[in-house]
Amino acid sequence: MFVRATILGLATFLAATTAQAASDVRVGIANPGPAYVYDDIHYAVAVSNVGNSRAMGVELTVQLPKYDADTGSRILGDLGDFDSRCRVRGTQLRCRLGQMSAGQVSTIAFDLALPQVDGTLGVTATVASTSADTVLTNNVATRPAVLLDYAVDLEDGGLVTVDQCMDDDLGAFFECVDGSESLAAFEIGFLDTGKLSLEGRPDYHGLWTQVPAGKTESDPHYLSFEIGNDDGVQIMFEGYGASDSCFEGLASVRGSDAVAAYRVCV
Repeated sequence: MFVRATILGLATFLAATTAQAASDVRVGIANPGPAYVYDDIHYAVAVSNVGNSRAMGVELTVQLPKYDADTGSRILGDLGDFDSRCRVRGTQLRCRLGQMSAGQVSTIAFDLALPQVDGTLGVTATVASTSADTVLTNNVATRPAVLLDYAVDLEDGGLVTVDQCMDDDLGAFFECVDGSESLAAFEIGFLDTGKLSLEGRPDYHGLWTQVPAGKTESDPHYLSFEIGNDDGVQIMFEGYGASDSCFEGLASVRGSDAVAAYRVCV
């Protein structure tokens, strides 16, 4: 009787242990630290199997930033080197990791340079497997980018060149460079009185400043200006240093639903 009870107890224990055996894939994105706009950011995405059973068919998908001004089919930034296990599909990196033993960790790395934008950029990583996954809350991770602006020296009384484009839902000047048909240029004279003039258009005038709204001191990383005529203000621009000689940002245009994106260079 004792032997039979022992065998039954052991069988129950083994059955429970087998039932509890399962894979659990998890993803995390290391903090790459701050980077200047247009400089490469080195991302490292770690996929691990924290379960107690092998995970099969593990696949990682990294969603990269995408354009605002189209259907989201283009990456908002420059993708550099990436892991050979990955392929680019639209605005995603899709990486096949295959099977992962319990406790195994696999890291995917890639470089991404991000532009000056009106808002926050980042990447989102999602991991999945063909095996049963006991916990799904650890299958997604997001890492916002911390982008640094440049300081730009502006000379009072000097000319600046403005490259512009207009489109619906623009979020960055970066979107203008890639085949935009509306790219154009004009020059502005910055006067030491905080006023400005539009080259070749004496009927237009305006104001410029490097003092951000709500601040009292000038910030060389920042620039705003407004341009108007006798009918009032027509253009209002706000931007930040995208290189040591150029600002990038967005402008609102009176009477238009489109957004203007500017690059302003000394």
